[in-house]
Amino acid sequence: MDFDAFYKLTYGLYVVSSANENKESGFISNTVMQVTAEPVQLAVCSSKDNFTTELILQSKHLAISALAIDTPRELIGLFGYKSGRENDKFASYKHFRGNHNVPVLTESTLAWFQCHVVSEQDLGTHYLFIVNVDNCSLTNIKNEPMTYAYYRDVLKGKSPKS
Repeated sequence: MDFDAFYKLTYGLYVVSSANENKESGFISNTVMQVTAEPVQLAVCSSKDNFTTELILQSKHLAISALAIDTPRELIGLFGYKSGRENDKFASYKHFRGNHNVPVLTESTLAWFQCHVVSEQDLGTHYLFIVNVDNCSLTNIKNEPMTYAYYRDVLKGKSPKS
């Protein structure tokens, strides 16, 4: 099987975040998509190894921030390669506290979505969350979205194991 074929599927890059009690975290995702229009629902896939996944399972709430094409590598590195168990990922970046105290990243983003989980599917190594969108807004209408292809081909980024 030629796994490079999968790089031809188009994806955006997002920060998915959640919080529960006094814990919060977020991770880089390339698996977010709209699945219905009424009600507005999205599908979000998350590795079972991610600390954020643990928080989503506990709180049933998450936020999604669509990253802009000029997102700094440092932001992608922090949210993509470091654990929220040991790092305060939101300390250095603009954000606000949304529904249920979930941090919503606004720096280097085009839009954000506040969501609640309506169903989850165990996929073995990952969970697929179906979420209703409770609120959303544009943050930057003059920029282009960061795609996974751009991240890999232009920025020469790699995907972490989880």
